[in-house]
Amino acid sequence: MTDDTSQNSPDVSTQFEALGLDLRALNAVSRLELEAPTDVQQEAIGPFVSGRDVCATAPTGTGKTLAFLLPLLTRLSRPAKGSGPGPRAIILSPTRELGEQLWNVARDVFAGKKMKAVRMLGGEPFPAQVKALRQPLDLVIATPGRLIDHLEADRMAMFRLETLIIDEADRMLDVGFRPQIQRIARACGTKRQTALYTATLTKGVRELAQSILQDPVNIGLAEPDTIPETIQHNLVFCDSHEHKLEVLDLMLTKSNMRQALVFVTTQKAVEELIEHVTVQGHVAVPAHGGMTTAERSASVNIFRRRKAQLLVATDVAARGMDIPGLRDVIMLNLPIHAEDYVHRIGRVGRAGKPGWAWALVSDADKRRLDKIEKLLGRTLPSRAIPSLIAEEHREPRQDDDDLVRARAGRGSGQDLRERRPARRSGGADRGPGFKKPREDRGERKPRSNDRPGRSDRGPRGSKGPDRSDSRRGQKPSGRPGAPRGRRS
Repeated sequence: MTDDTSQNSPDVSTQFEALGLDLRALNAVSRLELEAPTDVQQEAIGPFVSGRDVCATAPTGTGKTLAFLLPLLTRLSRPAKGSGPGPRAIILSPTRELGEQLWNVARDVFAGKKMKAVRMLGGEPFPAQVKALRQPLDLVIATPGRLIDHLEADRMAMFRLETLIIDEADRMLDVGFRPQIQRIARACGTKRQTALYTATLTKGVRELAQSILQDPVNIGLAEPDTIPETIQHNLVFCDSHEHKLEVLDLMLTKSNMRQALVFVTTQKAVEELIEHVTVQGHVAVPAHGGMTTAERSASVNIFRRRKAQLLVATDVAARGMDIPGLRDVIMLNLPIHAEDYVHRIGRVGRAGKPGWAWALVSDADKRRLDKIEKLLGRTLPSRAIPSLIAEEHREPRQDDDDLVRARAGRGSGQDLRERRPARRSGGADRGPGFKKPREDRGERKPRSNDRPGRSDRGPRGSKGPDRSDSRRGQKPSGRPGAPRGRRS
């Protein structure tokens, strides 16, 4: 046992060692400062180490990734059964971002072993992957489509393959990867070990497991409790991404929202939003799948110590994240998978404390909203910020200005409403749908072919006056000619 392992509690080492992990894996347990095996790790590690097929169902954030990486390290520490090019183990991930996060976690777990590994994710260049496949490999982390590309080009030898792992199986099926997974499984041969991990055991996942697993150990852990009643849901309808940023700026500056976890969908969106809020004078830290585990932990620790007002994260990076005392979650975009809405808002409202979940919703989110409401079995309430009411969206489903006012001031009476002229109007006449009926928008004037020259036009990027009110036969509110984006 190494020195860093001895720093860990003897009970912890004993618990993991009892599952069959070898010295290298126990050293990884020590480096990662794991306190004890989670339920899914307790159930899945032993059968995996012994070579059994595994089908494990457990909620997001319960430690499924380490439930296969730790025993995989133990198995890869044993002598290979064959020689020549190609991988000993393959892990399939449904998306590039999930694959990047998995790669970073694997790098942390395998830090004490000289691993020959390569990632084959969509959007990455082929040459380095082709070169790597010409030599013996311990591990390949891939998206199904990219792996199929190499298989069909006969660039990938599979005769050394010992273990195939399908991570996030339910999401694999959501994006239509079932044929690719079955094609890959056939290419791996019949003597392989196969392990499948999923957050939900749908009919499709069950059928996939039956088609590729042999006499598996089935592990099913119950979903967490229902959404706490202490969480208040808030939908704020917006016209565009720019409108969402306006609403976010207002929430951060006009309320007593001291800290918030903000969800976006991609790594690029994390970076762009942090740049935006920094210009607005807020301190924000990132958490996304492109960061190492250590980098994400550093961001979370800064946020926990209240050195940053915002933690901007993607779903995959926020899994298992626990922020004591967090009261607000803001979603700049609704999640692709309805289940992730539950995981997102589960960061607040813990231990009976109040929590607020804010979702900024535009037309692009409508299908996602429908799926979320179907999953929850209820219609989520919408909230109005009178100076920023969406022009192209439905009115709030109920009058909730009092909640906005109370939430903004934490009971002090402060209102989220800005002391400025209303930028959008006409909401009272709108129907229940997202889009306003065409006949209510006024007749559109034909475009002229006599376009003014460059010198006669305004500066590039300017949007011109806000005609949103005049289209309805009303006088424009606020300064004439003020840009649509902001008013003084």
